[in-house]
Amino acid sequence: MRVCANANVFGLRWEWIDLDRQVLTIPGSSMKAGRHHGVPLTEAVMPVIRRNRGKHPDFVFTFKGERIVSINHTTWTKACHKAGVTGLHFPDLRRTFGTRLTIASVPLDAIMRLGGWSSYAILLNRYAHLQPEHLCAHAEAAARSLIAQARSG
Repeated sequence: MRVCANANVFGLRWEWIDLDRQVLTIPGSSMKAGRHHGVPLTEAVMPVIRRNRGKHPDFVFTFKGERIVSINHTTWTKACHKAGVTGLHFPDLRRTFGTRLTIASVPLDAIMRLGGWSSYAILLNRYAHLQPEHLCAHAEAAARSLIAQARSG
């Protein structure tokens, strides 16, 4: 079964959220990889989650009291415009997440677990597009090592 990436957002169920522990656990049956996926809920997202409490008995995000099944292009464009963002596609959110975690030097195993990626290859090849600036510190470390080796040898 192929699960659409945004289905995890639109199909987010209250039963998957532990408000006390601030953890979301998406069951494997709702994940593309078929494995349960635990997501820590940050302080920034908790008010959004709490604000939706009681609006629907099963689903976290609704529109006019009904579950959101998908988002059409016009609605997405209007939401992006309201947020002051242009040219954004829904899958870009996940790629940006992976990229920003990588740039912040979050260990790859943590990035994989946070984003639910199934392999390092997928993470590196599709999502973790490093900025050259991020690599500068590593290049400097290599240069210092080479210089030190040259001076001692």
